[in-house]
Amino acid sequence: MSKPKPKRSVPIGWPSDWPIPDVEDRNEAAAYLHAEATRIIHSQKALLAGGYITEPNPDQLRRAVSFHNVARFMELCAPHRQKVLDLLKRLREQDR
Repeated sequence: MSKPKPKRSVPIGWPSDWPIPDVEDRNEAAAYLHAEATRIIHSQKALLAGGYITEPNPDQLRRAVSFHNVARFMELCAPHRQKVLDLLKRLREQDR
């Protein structure tokens, strides 16, 4: 008896003209976005510790938080990278 395939669900806010992502794609995207967010946070901490800046850059930290949130449901496979970035930009603009 073969193992059942994981159910593919459409994430909240997923554009209707995009293909439904595979679980593996979402996991890969989440890992990438988490790494990018972590890199931003660590670079801000390093700049603060070295005395190069006196306070964290709010835009950079906001971007890191956005990456963490988006990592839950976005895929970042190459064909859709620009759409993901455009959607991130739109979400950030709506948040202002």
